[in-house]
Amino acid sequence: MGGNYLRRDALKEDLKMKKNSLRQFLLAGVFILLISSAVSAATSETLNLSAYVPDAVSGLTITVNKIRASDNAIVETGSNPALNLADFTVDAVNNILTSPYYYSVDVQVNDNTSSNWSFIHQVSSIQRDAQNNLDENISVTFLTQLQTFPGGNTLIKRSFKSSNVNLSKSMLPGGQLRIIYGVATGDANNDAPNTTPVSISKASGTYTGSVLLTLVTY
Repeated sequence: MGGNYLRRDALKEDLKMKKNSLRQFLLAGVFILLISSAVSAATSETLNLSAYVPDAVSGLTITVNKIRASDNAIVETGSNPALNLADFTVDAVNNILTSPYYYSVDVQVNDNTSSNWSFIHQVSSIQRDAQNNLDENISVTFLTQLQTFPGGNTLIKRSFKSSNVNLSKSMLPGGQLRIIYGVATGDANNDAPNTTPVSISKASGTYTGSVLLTLVTY
């Protein structure tokens, strides 16, 4: 009898331990699932950024370069709009006056809009008096501006007298323009049509004129 009670008690104790172990296993499983759920759950936030870039058709930026004709080297540069084309030397062989320099005026239209605009080049006669001028002795060449100097694709080449032009936005990619002003040399490959060199018989004195550069938006 006593032995039976001992075995029964031992079985009960063993069963109790198995139940406790199962309960602990189940609790551990639930804990692991809870941890797993907590790790896999994620939240996200979106940061909204904004910025306003204003319209900027703010006019023209101009750079004036004085160029040595013999090697196309820039000898002076800046924003000073004064062009002194009177550095003449005498060509006694051809009886003309030549200049060792010419000028390049680089123009940048400041524009970040879809607006249309035009660039206007308007001249006032380079003259000493009503009878004497240099309007047909100076070549004016308009080019689409390139970063390398003096490169560019020629748009128009005219005498100073005939260089009143209106260039549209579509003609100037990036709003860039290069204008070359130079005294005619007699070389038809370089001079604009209808220009002639300055004769040594040209009346002496100071000749002055001007160029008006205008940006028109519409």
